Amino acid sequence: MNLLIVCLILLVVGLLMFRTKKQPYIIWNPLDTRITLWTYIPDELLKFRENTRYPTNDGSITSDFVKACNASIDNSIDHSKFNFIQVTSESLSYYLPNFPVNMKERSRFRQKDLIDLIGAMLLESYGGLYVSPGTIFVHKNYNPLYDQLQTYDIVTFGSIYNHNTVGTSTPNTRIIGAKAGLPCFKKYIQLLTGQMLGKIDPLYNHVGIEFNPLGEALHNDSCHRFHYTPLEDGTVNVHGRKLQLDDYLGKTPIEFSPRLQMISFPYENLEVETNYEWLKFITLPSLLESRINLVSYLNIGRD
Repeated sequence: MNLLIVCLILLVVGLLMFRTKKQPYIIWNPLDTRITLWTYIPDELLKFRENTRYPTNDGSITSDFVKACNASIDNSIDHSKFNFIQVTSESLSYYLPNFPVNMKERSRFRQKDLIDLIGAMLLESYGGLYVSPGTIFVHKNYNPLYDQLQTYDIVTFGSIYNHNTVGTSTPNTRIIGAKAGLPCFKKYIQLLTGQMLGKIDPLYNHVGIEFNPLGEALHNDSCHRFHYTPLEDGTVNVHGRKLQLDDYLGKTPIEFSPRLQMISFPYENLEVETNYEWLKFITLPSLLESRINLVSYLNIGRD
């Protein structure tokens, strides 16, 4: 009898511990009728912050800038229509158990390619809207976007090129909406992984031009698609000039189009243009005090 009581107590304690244990992810519910809004939060390795030949810090942090961008998204969307899920290196294996790269470790692949691959695989598996880290929502009414995501198979934004173009055939890969299980996204994943692995066909067929896996996957595809121009994803100014890191992180005001929906900030370029890598490590108070252009668009409930 005493043994039975002890076993029951242990069972109750175990259940309580399980229920109170903080999960590193939001459980995806296929019965949830809301549009799933996905983003990925990259780990920033502190060793690259040290200005020494032999850095000693092996830890990592989440960028306060990325946190602020995600807070801005969270404060701008209608949660009765969008379910915002922020994927991390800890929770990635829950959503994508077959993702081929360990995101907790430094990889030989470009950060942009890895973030694009995560987005492509999430959309192929679950559908929804994927935004890359550093994306800022600037409107409080995204009902039209919600309706388009419900109506169309694919919703694309902007252009990958550095000149003014509508971008229908060369969409920006930082913001994509799609329904789950589309064949074109299976092809996109195949082309993207082929590019990352340096396979001969993609390289051979695109000598001298920028390889565009998403555009090629959508080429001649029969999916019903809606496209937002670069004027609406914040990658050009009102005059159609492509914006650079200098513009976003400078203090000369940017004249955006009245049609602006969101700002697709090129966060992955911080990996290449290291003069701006400080943005990954700046604290939130310092970010807000910096008065750079992006700060004025962050909807984070500042007092």
